[in-house]
Amino acid sequence: MKKGLAYHPHSFRYMGRSSRRFGGFYIPNWLMGMALPALDKCVWAGLSEHVDQKGVACVRQSTLAVEIGVSTGSVQTGLKSLIEVGLIRLVAPIKGKRFGGGRINRYEFVWTGFEA
Repeated sequence: MKKGLAYHPHSFRYMGRSSRRFGGFYIPNWLMGMALPALDKCVWAGLSEHVDQKGVACVRQSTLAVEIGVSTGSVQTGLKSLIEVGLIRLVAPIKGKRFGGGRINRYEFVWTGFEA
């Protein structure tokens, strides 16, 4: 796979099994080895639980905050950091769809080459 392409974070198989055969968050070894704060890794893992079949995650930041046990501001910080290092990218919001008066943020996972 070429660097920079979008991918579904749970489409890979680990030890012959799909990574979706368990409950809870999964932080892959390649991500654990990166020099990122634990918050960013938890935000990545939480976001990966909300991907659709196209590899696009769509979830409220407040929902993500509750799921990983941090504040909404911390989720925003983590998302910004993940975008800056190139692990995810913000996808154009869905026109006409709104949650609580705001647009739906959508995020795409970016293949960086670390995943292999």
